[in-house]
Amino acid sequence: MSNLNQRDIEYIKSLIGAGRENTIVDFKEKWYELKYSYQKFEFIKDCISFLNVGIEVDKYIIIGYRQNKEDDTLSKIHITERYEENNIQEIITENIEPIPQIDIIMNFNLDDHQIDLIKIRKENKDQPYLFRKDFDGGKKEGQQKDTFKNKSKGLGYIRHGSSSHLISRSELTNMFFKKQGNIYGYFNLATEVKGSLFSDMLIFLDSMDILINREALDIVTNSSSIFKYKIIRVFQEMILQGEIFLDDSTLEVEEFSYIITMIKNYKHDCSKIDISLDGGENSLIILLFCACYNMYRIVSHNSAVYEVINDAIIINFVDNNFNGEHYRIIDKYVGNLNELLKILRTFPLYHLNFNTIVKIREVNYDSSISKQFVKSNVKFKVSEEIIPLLIEPLYKSGNKIEIALRELLQNSIDACKLRQDEGYRGKIEILIRTVEEKLILSFEDNGIGMSLEDVIEYYLTVGKSKKKNSGLPIVGQFGIGALSMFLIGKKAKVLTKKSNDNEFRFELFEDKNRVSDLIQKSYQNNDSYTRIEIEIEPDMINNSNFKELTKQLGIDKWAINNQNIDIFFHYNSDSYTIPNISEKRNMFSPLIETGPIRAFLYDIELEEKNEKKDSKHENLDRTIKTKNLLL
Repeated sequence: MSNLNQRDIEYIKSLIGAGRENTIVDFKEKWYELKYSYQKFEFIKDCISFLNVGIEVDKYIIIGYRQNKEDDTLSKIHITERYEENNIQEIITENIEPIPQIDIIMNFNLDDHQIDLIKIRKENKDQPYLFRKDFDGGKKEGQQKDTFKNKSKGLGYIRHGSSSHLISRSELTNMFFKKQGNIYGYFNLATEVKGSLFSDMLIFLDSMDILINREALDIVTNSSSIFKYKIIRVFQEMILQGEIFLDDSTLEVEEFSYIITMIKNYKHDCSKIDISLDGGENSLIILLFCACYNMYRIVSHNSAVYEVINDAIIINFVDNNFNGEHYRIIDKYVGNLNELLKILRTFPLYHLNFNTIVKIREVNYDSSISKQFVKSNVKFKVSEEIIPLLIEPLYKSGNKIEIALRELLQNSIDACKLRQDEGYRGKIEILIRTVEEKLILSFEDNGIGMSLEDVIEYYLTVGKSKKKNSGLPIVGQFGIGALSMFLIGKKAKVLTKKSNDNEFRFELFEDKNRVSDLIQKSYQNNDSYTRIEIEIEPDMINNSNFKELTKQLGIDKWAINNQNIDIFFHYNSDSYTIPNISEKRNMFSPLIETGPIRAFLYDIELEEKNEKKDSKHENLDRTIKTKNLLL
C-alpha cells in the first residue's frame, strides 16, 4: 500500500477529469479476474505496457470507472470484488522481469467514490520489461481473447495512446541503447549543483537523452578534444550553475562567454539564430543546447506529456484545465524545436559519416489534440488582375516593401485602437528572420483580433472595411491590407483571435486562384491578437547593416502619436523602437480649439528651452523642426 500525497491526488483527479485513456492512464470497470489465465495475462500485459513507456511520470490503471468514448466522460462503477494486495504483488513478481515497483492501492476514497489504483511508479527505468514465464491453461469457456498467448515468456509490450502493442525491434534497440549509452554518463555531475535547480537539471538531462544521439556525440568528441572541452565547460556553466533556467541571470563567465551569451539570446526564439554562425563546433553547441532547452520547456510543463514513436515525439495533454493559453505556450516551443531539429539533422559534420547528431526527426501532437482543429469551407479568392488594377495605381511610385509595411502597420494600429480594455497597452512587433533559407516578415499585434465574421465578411472580402463606422480615428479604411502582402511575397500565413473566441488560421497564396482553407482552433480565453507571416522575395531587402535596413524599409521615418501603443522592429539580434510623438506633447502649443477641431503647432522655442533633450530619435527631432509639425 502506498500513501498518496496531495500532489498525487490532484494528478489522479486531472487524469479522471480528462475522461479519456492515453499513454499514462487506463480505466477499468472492475478488477481483472485473476483466477483465469487469460485475465492474468491481460493484467501482466497492461502492467508491462505501462512499464515500457519512457515517460517519467507515474502511470495508473484506475478501477471503478467506465469510459464513455462518445463524449470522453467517465461513469462511476461500484467495485464488488477485490483481491488481496499480497496475492496481486505475488502475481507481478512471478510474471514480470526485472521485478518492477508497482503499488496496489485499495478502497481509496475520491470525492465519495471508492476506487482501486494500480500505480506504475515513474522510478521504473530498467526497460525493457518482459514476461518472465509462459502461462498455463487457456481461455475461459466462451471467451474470445485473440491477444492471449500461452507462450508468453520473453514477450514485451508497450503502450501507444490508449492501446498496447508488441515492442518493435527499433523500440527494443532504443531501450538497450538508452540503458548502455545514457547521456547522463557523458557529463560529470560531481560538480556542486544549486539545490533549487536540481529538479530542472534532471528534466533537462532527460531532454538531452531524448534528443541527442550519444553514439554520434562520442564520435564528434573523440574526433575533437577541443569540442569535448567546450561542450563540457558550457554544460557546467549553463546547466550545473543554472544559467539556462534563469532569464535574469547576471553571472559573468569569461571562458566561452560568447557561446553562453548566444544560447541565452536564442533559447526562446530560434528564428533569430543565424544558421551559418561559423559552420562548425560553436554552432553545433549552440544549436544542441537551444534544442534541449525547448524540449525541457515542453516536458516540464504541468499539462504536457510525451511519448516517442518511430523517431517522433508525440505531445499530449492530461490536465483537464488545458486551454488555449497552455497550447500557445507549448506550441511556441514545439515550433522552435522542429526548426532546430531540421537544422541539426542536416548539420555538416564530416566526421559523423552517416550518423546524425539527433535521434528525433520531428515533434507532433497526439490526434486528440489535432481534432480541435476544424477545417472550414471558407475560401479566399481574388482574380489575377486585382493587384495591378486596385493596389499598384494607388501606390504607383515608391518602394513596394515600404508600401506593404505601411499598410500592415496601419491595420495593426487600428486593431490596437479598436481594443478598449481598461488598462490595455497596445504592442506591435515587426520581425524579419531567415528560416530554412527563406526570408520571413512577421507582424504581430495584441489588438482586437478578428472573429469568424470579421475574417470572412471583411478581411477576405476585397474593398470592404468594418472600420469606417467605428467612430474612432482609424487610419486604414480601404479593406486592401490582405492584398498588399502580395506586393512583396507569394505566400502569407495569418493567425488571429478575439477575446473569448476561437483562433482562426489561414494561408494566402499568390498562385492562380489565391485560395486558402481557413482552419479553426477550438479554444477560448481572454487573449486577442493577430499575427501575419509573409514569405518575402529575397531581393526585397538588402542585407546591409541594421541602420541602413531601417532606412531602406522606411522605418526610420515612422513616428506614432499615441501614448498607449508601442511599436518595435527586430532583425537578427538588433531592435529598434519607433519614436512616439506623444512623449513631446508638452512641446505643442494650441493653435485652434473649436468644438471637434483641435490643432497644435510644434513650438521650437519650447524645445530649445527644454533641458531634457531627446537624442535617441534624431530623425524625428529633425522632421519636427524642419516641417514645423502640425497635429
